[in-house]
Amino acid sequence: MLLSDLRETVSIYSAKAKELDDECIELQEKLISIDPLRQERYEDRRTQLVFGRETLHLVKDGKRFPEIEFADEQPGDLDLSMRGLTHIPISAYLMHLHTLNLDSNSITSTRFIRNLLNVRRVNLSNNLIERLEGLQHAPSLELLTLENNMIAKWGDVVSGFVFWREGKMGRTGGHVKVLLGENPVVENEGGEYVLEKRWEEVGEVGVEIQWKSEEVRLTEEALVAAEGASSPGESHLEAIRRISTTTVEFDAGQ
Repeated sequence: MLLSDLRETVSIYSAKAKELDDECIELQEKLISIDPLRQERYEDRRTQLVFGRETLHLVKDGKRFPEIEFADEQPGDLDLSMRGLTHIPISAYLMHLHTLNLDSNSITSTRFIRNLLNVRRVNLSNNLIERLEGLQHAPSLELLTLENNMIAKWGDVVSGFVFWREGKMGRTGGHVKVLLGENPVVENEGGEYVLEKRWEEVGEVGVEIQWKSEEVRLTEEALVAAEGASSPGESHLEAIRRISTTTVEFDAGQ
């Protein structure tokens, strides 16, 4: 009876704690709306509360500080999309994950990825990232989705792969694909086809960058499949590519 009573008590307190967390998060949201001068402060506090609630199952109770003690069972995937996060407060909590979904938040930096030693797939689409950083420190990364962010310059792309070739921090030299469609850099630097050629010349070994959006790529593949391999002459996709390339080169030369 004692064990069952203990479990019931823990369950009650856990439910109460969650209720209090929700109330605190709601309070921060109200403060953001009524005190815009301190918006950044309230957003930071809200992010910490939401992140703590959503990662509670990853660590043992009371074992967050000074040294993290992880829960015995660790999930392979974690979905933190559409949580209003502005950053990742304690990225070490996520080090055992294989897939992390952070789509549709307000995250501004990729630096937290350097602590994700086991992560293979990270989705950061629809955030506020302006510059790639820390990617060379993620030894297991295979796919990074960064579509529809705010990366505007070529240098802000290249910065993410400094020391990549040297295998810094134990990088095993695996292949990684980065999706950068729908970022301002594509239009600002001459278009996706110009960037493809440019990356071929200076790109890092083992890094594949897709400049067009995944949606466009899938649409083009569907067009090719519909046309069939037996279609005579230049395919519709080839015509689009030729015209786009010509237009981009002309504009870049102005």
